[in-house]
Amino acid sequence: MNYIVVLVLLMLCSARAAACSIIFPPPESAFTDSQIVALARPVSISFRPKQAAEPRYSGDFRQTILWEVLLSWKGGLKSGDRFTTRREFSGSHFCTSYFPVRDKSASLLFGRGREPYADFHPHNPAYSSDYFRFLSEKPVQ
Repeated sequence: MNYIVVLVLLMLCSARAAACSIIFPPPESAFTDSQIVALARPVSISFRPKQAAEPRYSGDFRQTILWEVLLSWKGGLKSGDRFTTRREFSGSHFCTSYFPVRDKSASLLFGRGREPYADFHPHNPAYSSDYFRFLSEKPVQ
């Protein structure tokens, strides 16, 4: 009987209370599925509306980032080249692996599609040892 009560309570809980798991693909898949793979740093970060630059902003917004390539493994980019990413963010709090870039630290970036890349994942290099281990076997462009 207690199991039924718990099950009913779980089914009635809001989507915000539900668990969320984000699993990034293994390095081989991330590399294969991407058109660009680069270590890059943001040169400029733009928010529309401008208020969205505040971390507490909760409405819809667009973020455009101009990146400068430090190292590149895929996509024909060379050190010093620049490219743009542009993504729309919803004010909703649904589980997602997409998040705005808030500082100008270098990121290991996997981008899919064409410039301006809307489908991209920037990874903190400090937590990307598996990716760097895989990329160490690939020639730098």
